[in-house]
Formats: sequence, C-alpha cells, structure tokens
Amino acid sequence: MMMTVPQVEETALANIAAVAKTEAANTTYLKFSKDGMFAAGINNDPIETDENFVGLVHEAGIGSVLFSPAGAFVDEVTRPVSEGRPILASDLPDHGPNSGEWRDQMVMTFLHMPDMGRYVFKTTSQGGMKALKTLMGEFAARMKTGKRGLPIVNMVPDSYKHQKYGKINIPTFEIVGWTDEASNDEVVEGEVVKAKKDSVLG
Repeated sequence: MMMTVPQVEETALANIAAVAKTEAANTTYLKFSKDGMFAAGINNDPIETDENFVGLVHEAGIGSVLFSPAGAFVDEVTRPVSEGRPILASDLPDHGPNSGEWRDQMVMTFLHMPDMGRYVFKTTSQGGMKALKTLMGEFAARMKTGKRGLPIVNMVPDSYKHQKYGKINIPTFEIVGWTDEASNDEVVEGEVVKAKKDSVLG
C-alpha cells in the first residue's frame, strides 16, 4: 500500500497529532545549526544530504514557544496547521513579566527511510520556517491536482549573503520523490526515483 494522505476531518487530524505525542520516546529531534549542518538527537549525529525522509506535511504544526531570558525552554503552544487558526496572544499562558518573550514556531515530523523512525524538526528561525512553508506549498499545489502522496525529501544546507551579517546558513528540504510515485517496497527500502522538476511542481 502506498503512503498517501487520507481524506479525514480536522478532528481526526487533531487526534492523529495527540496520538503522536505518546510516541515521544521513539522520537528524535532534528536541529539545524548556525554552522549550516543538520543533526539529530542528543549526540548531534550528522544528517547526510542523501538520506531520504518522508515529510508528514499534513501533520505540520504552527504555534509559539517561550524561552526564559537565560535561554531555557519554558512553554510552547502548538496546533495543527490544518485547523486554519493562528495562535493568538490570548492562547498563550501568562508566566509572569520576567518569563521571557514568546516566539513564532513551526513543527514538522519526518519519517527516516527505510526504518521509518520519527524525526521532529522545530524551528523559530525565518529561514527554517520559510523552508517548511515552501515544502507545504509544493505539497498543497500537488494536492490540488488530485495527487495525495507525501514528499520524500533530502535535508540540504544552503546559504545566502546578507548585506550586514555576511553568510547566513539556511535549511532546505529538497523533494526527490513522492510516496504515491514509488511502490511500497521502494519506500521501505529507501529506493526512490529522483523526481523531475516538472513532476515536483505538479
């Protein structure tokens, strides 16, 4: 069976997100460093640019995260993008006047191929959020054509030159295929056909 996005209601998507929280023990967190490297877990294991991941775009979350003035995590509020409701100031708990400043945050889970381990990418940076929005935009454009596959991506560092700060490293998620274009055996083995530019754009 090929991996596709089922036709489900928003409440079902919320239930999916709730169930996913119970799998925290099996979840590895992804990071993108200022040095321009993707890494995973507490040991910062490097992610190679040819490793394949399935992006669970339909489970993407948007919200806010609160860090203390010292940089320690305090709290976060996230809801599925599929709900179509932004996080409002009234949704954010009050932790006191000296608790820090809430920041916008986006979240997406990726399944590593072929073992299907869960990797969660959370970002507050403009570059990170732009990368996730670009991936969601390509997914949405393809969905409009009636194709319901999930994107298979490589995590590739990129950069641009800032007039004031010089080289700025940014993450990108390069689409190399779609789950509805590969057989189940190919998905499990991580053997996917590289997508041509026109097929990626739908």
